[in-house]
Amino acid sequence: MTSSPQPALSRICLGTMRIDRAGDAAAVGALLDHAGSLGINCLHCSSEYETFALFREAWSARSPEQRRSFAIIAKVAAPHFGENAFSASALRAKVEAYLSALGIERLEVAQWLLRFDLAQEPGRLDILERARDEIRNVVEDLKQEGKIGAFVSFPYTAGLADAVLPESYCDGLAVYLNLLERGMEPQIDAAGAMGKKVLAIRPFAAGRIMAEGVATPGAALDFVLGNPAVTTTIVSASGTAHLDALCAPLSQG
Repeated sequence: MTSSPQPALSRICLGTMRIDRAGDAAAVGALLDHAGSLGINCLHCSSEYETFALFREAWSARSPEQRRSFAIIAKVAAPHFGENAFSASALRAKVEAYLSALGIERLEVAQWLLRFDLAQEPGRLDILERARDEIRNVVEDLKQEGKIGAFVSFPYTAGLADAVLPESYCDGLAVYLNLLERGMEPQIDAAGAMGKKVLAIRPFAAGRIMAEGVATPGAALDFVLGNPAVTTTIVSASGTAHLDALCAPLSQG
């Protein structure tokens, strides 16, 4: 079974990690609706966030039509910290848990995190190599079943990014990119050359860009979205006015 694909992801994706700053579920719902009115058609979430229950409450209160207007990008960790092997069943269970929790048929993007121990790069690379076929098979199955659209890696390190990007199951990368955090630019360029997606996280460097006078929100977004490999960038907002201020300089095109 396959489901109809979503339209192309909007250049801005609304992040939900700090969505509690908007207020209660009604206020969060208003923020989601306002994002949609601005042409934002994707939301980034994680069941690991303390705010996930609040996001889920606000999301569940939206009409079926409103929910269908958004693509969901969700973080999926397998293996988790302290786990030294990949488990296809664990990955599948986490994907299906999102579908159940949010009442949706498909994650447009599964943002995959291979954790284990971030201080042990050889160990992480070994897990990736040992599980190559298992990862490919479960990802292909989930796509065929219509449960995920794309599978992108949040690699943590350049070494892992270099190793996973050429894999057929990997549709791209999710990486930090902003005027202060540019360490993954070679990998971003490589993804672009392969025609793969790049999800840019922290375009404002967690607020440092503005707090330190590095650039205006518009200039910060121009830098990130000016990279031709970047598909969308994940922006957090504390309310509708804040979202307007962040997105005002950007044409949603």
